[in-house]
Amino acid sequence: MFVCENNRYAQFTSAARTTAVTDISVRAASYGIVGESIDGNDLLAVIDSAGRAIERARTGGGATLVNMATYRHSGHYVGDAEQYRAREEVDASRQFGDPITRFVQTIVDGGLLTQVDVDAVTAGVEAQIDTAQAFASAAPYPDAAEALRDVFTVGGQQ
Repeated sequence: MFVCENNRYAQFTSAARTTAVTDISVRAASYGIVGESIDGNDLLAVIDSAGRAIERARTGGGATLVNMATYRHSGHYVGDAEQYRAREEVDASRQFGDPITRFVQTIVDGGLLTQVDVDAVTAGVEAQIDTAQAFASAAPYPDAAEALRDVFTVGGQQ
């Protein structure tokens, strides 16, 4: 399974300016594999597509290229002035919606959880994050002599 997390930009250039096709999944045909485009911000669509691709591969049906359409809402790096795209484009892209928010709404609308359940899970996760952050902040800095331990091998030995 090959996944193209298609955020519509290659660093600072719109894919529309550098790519001849708007649907990347059509490129799969030239490799003799199945191509599929989905809303990459829809968790259930991602699960469904991945399931089909995995089943196809496991049963000998070959590879799949999945083009997962999404959007990069921030710059390519911290401090990116984003002069290569209009603010209106970024604002319009919000139509895709945050994947987590969309999924939570789906499960609440489907009656699988109530908003009270969601709020309880969220509070529990936030408490775990706070505990982990406090632990990390209170931990002593490692000894500088240990900084490169287990980073490199000696004499090619692994």
